[in-house]
Amino acid sequence: MESVDEKPQVYHTDFSSSDGDIVLSSQDGTLFRVHSTLLRLTSGFFRETLSLPGQQRETDANEPEVIRMDESTRTIESLLSIVLCTGFDPNSRLATFDDVTDLLYAAEKYEIPGVTSIMRMVIMSPRFIQHDPLRVYTISCRFGWSDEAKLASTLTLSVDFSEKALRQTLDTLDGQHLMALLSLRW
Repeated sequence: MESVDEKPQVYHTDFSSSDGDIVLSSQDGTLFRVHSTLLRLTSGFFRETLSLPGQQRETDANEPEVIRMDESTRTIESLLSIVLCTGFDPNSRLATFDDVTDLLYAAEKYEIPGVTSIMRMVIMSPRFIQHDPLRVYTISCRFGWSDEAKLASTLTLSVDFSEKALRQTLDTLDGQHLMALLSLRW
């Protein structure tokens, strides 16, 4: 019986395979019904999680158990579009740098190296590296991408680090990478 507070179940139109054997739920309640085999092949997290005993229980004869995820519909949609090869256009799906970082962190969390590799190329596109080289530098340092960090660091020479808006980004750098960035200015 459905409670009064429960929202109706809404499946994402691109990820509602009737023969899918797993349902992922975004933090905002959108459901994604997909094939677990594809997730196992591309994600270390799902490979381990779905191999645990009891993980393939069905809640009733027709519906698989729902796996609740912390990510937004937009992030899960992008993640699945890449993993399941349903067509991913970074120009339309990644409108902001936050979209890129959300997807990168989800790829890291769910151990999906293919998505991480694509995001590595995306952040080096002119619309990201020229618009915000400091964020590209911080992301590159975080993921150990030295070539990307080196290029981004040189582009930060035109950035005024005294701007308060940059404080949050600068705070994400560890001491070693912050000092390397500052040493370019001396």
